[in-house]
Amino acid sequence: MPHTTDEWSTLIAILAVINGLLAPFLLVAILVVSSDKKLMQGQPSSRLGWSVVAIATVAMFAAGVAMFVV
Repeated sequence: MPHTTDEWSTLIAILAVINGLLAPFLLVAILVVSSDKKLMQGQPSSRLGWSVVAIATVAMFAAGVAMFVV
């Protein structure tokens, strides 16, 4: 368990990175579920909404890859 401010800051930063790396996978699941007419009871996500989330997902995947490549 962290005791100093520096240790807490490091822990928070590590958890933020993990969160950022896992978020695109959650967004993909949201896209799949929101596009399913049966699951959404005939009210799937609009094309605009789906497109915005898809662009954000691609950007987050790119950012995650760039973090390790660059």
